[in-house]
Amino acid sequence: MNPSDYLAQDAMGLAALIATRQASAAEVLEAALERMAAANPRLNAVTLDLSEAARAVVKYGAPGGPLGGVPFLLKDLGANLKGTATTSGSRLFKDNVAGRRSAITAALQARRPGDLRQDQARSSPPASPTPSPSKRPGAAGRWNLARSTSSPSA
Repeated sequence: MNPSDYLAQDAMGLAALIATRQASAAEVLEAALERMAAANPRLNAVTLDLSEAARAVVKYGAPGGPLGGVPFLLKDLGANLKGTATTSGSRLFKDNVAGRRSAITAALQARRPGDLRQDQARSSPPASPTPSPSKRPGAAGRWNLARSTSSPSA
């Protein structure tokens, strides 16, 4: 799948391509990973790269469900994935590793077995109007890359 084909689709479109075998889950994943690699240096949004785990999931085909095989990011804000760093965007939790999966993660995995995979997305500190100084600055704002996601006009 080439990058322009990937960018032309939303999640439902990608799911339809996978379901009708016009694209494989592995091809869609690789296109998503290429897009992530190109955009993340500017956006600073992905904190934990689970690409290899994602490749292992799609190695044998797409998981079931209406969005089976469509890659997605798991926001680091209450959606814990067992064994991964879970900071909720706060330096207070910088060494926190999820000992279990959260209810939302369990529900996603029950609906889409093995499909929690691509990466974990950065969060700004909870309930903070400004970013806290950190070795890992906040993600860039959607409309203005010079501002962080925790700034009021990001």
